[in-house]
Amino acid sequence: MFIECRHILTNGRKCHSPALRGKPFCFHHAKLHFRKSATRRPGELPQPAIEDLRGIQTALNKAVTALSSPLIDTRRAGLLLYGLHLAANLSKRVSD
Repeated sequence: MFIECRHILTNGRKCHSPALRGKPFCFHHAKLHFRKSATRRPGELPQPAIEDLRGIQTALNKAVTALSSPLIDTRRAGLLLYGLHLAANLSKRVSD
């Protein structure tokens, strides 16, 4: 018997990998959640996990919303949108 990872994927499903001993997440998602909480500064745009097309869509929505706020400058937003464009193209190729 093992404890499952508590991470919820962008499609609403739960990650079914075994959690690390004494931790709520698996190896992959423990790194993701630790990095998010350790590196984020106050007022910084939270970045969702880009695991599939739904994650890319969520990140795109947050980036476009951030453009209308003082959280992100247009140059940085442009780079973020370009990265999301690349991720979406790659995701389509992998899923075909």
